[in-house]
Amino acid sequence: MTSTVTQSEEFDWEHPFQMIDFVLDPPVMATGVMITGVVDGDGNEGFVTISELDAVRVSPPARSHR
Repeated sequence: MTSTVTQSEEFDWEHPFQMIDFVLDPPVMATGVMITGVVDGDGNEGFVTISELDAVRVSPPARSHR
C-alpha cells in the first residue's frame, strides 16, 4: 500500500528544533517508524537525529446509528 504524505510546513535550515507534522493518507498501521533523508544543507543523506517522535492516531468519525 502506498500512502501520500502531507507535511505541515517546510523544513527551515536556519531554525533548529522545529515541530513538523506528517500526515499519511490513507492512515497506516505500523509497529515502528524510521526517518531518513537529507541530514544537512549539503544534500548528504542518512539517519536523522531527533529528540522526540510522537506517532498519533486520528480517531475516525463516529458512525451514526439508524
